[in-house]
Amino acid sequence: MTPDVVVDIGNTRMKWGLVRDGKIARMAAVQALNPDAWTAKAARWNLQPGTKWVLTCVNPKPVLPFFQWAEARGDTVKGIASHEEIGLPLAVDQPERVGTDRLFNALVATRRAPGVPVVTVSVGTAVTVDFTSAEGVFLGGQILPGPQSMARSLRDYTAALPLVEAAPMVMSDYCGKNTTDAILSGINSAITGAVFNAVWPFCDEVGVPVRAFLTGGGADFLTADDFPDGVEDLTFDPRLTLDGIRIAAEGLP
Repeated sequence: MTPDVVVDIGNTRMKWGLVRDGKIARMAAVQALNPDAWTAKAARWNLQPGTKWVLTCVNPKPVLPFFQWAEARGDTVKGIASHEEIGLPLAVDQPERVGTDRLFNALVATRRAPGVPVVTVSVGTAVTVDFTSAEGVFLGGQILPGPQSMARSLRDYTAALPLVEAAPMVMSDYCGKNTTDAILSGINSAITGAVFNAVWPFCDEVGVPVRAFLTGGGADFLTADDFPDGVEDLTFDPRLTLDGIRIAAEGLP
């Protein structure tokens, strides 16, 4: 199936990708539970009745309303819910529990860097760092809270710490000189340190140059300097997951 639009329903937002000429031509974020917003975006994109949609989700709440909305328009909707529909070999303990968003990112990476071991990093509500072998086998990864999740947890589970808006921070010193800066520097160090410490053993194990792909709304927390020397190239692509859905959709009937 060649979709007209692919949809990624995440933990906090829904992303649409307009497919044209075998690539994601446009991307937009819309409210996950607001059919009026969907209608407005469909009108702006001039999506006519009969549009073909393919969606995936890590948050199931909007799925049924979206199917009902699209079908009321006269559209066709298909979902990708299983790793078996993605066509990526997995070497993990519980393949059915791996988030499809992680697999879509890895699928794109293997297509763009065939025969090369790859790392895919997504920074959003959660940070995921995943590894795929040179043979195109998904090996697993690491998951930690994303920047905003860290900030909220400090507010929610302490008596005195404030809620801060997590943002990338260039440290002028090794420590924050006030509570806000201490929290921000801690969040930044947690993300950059976690990614570096996750990736360098993979680079050491494979013993050859590794390609890395970075995506997600918080991707600007990371730069090429935050990856070990074994990573020869870092590609940032905000449409990475959507492109993975597009590729996987091509295998659907």
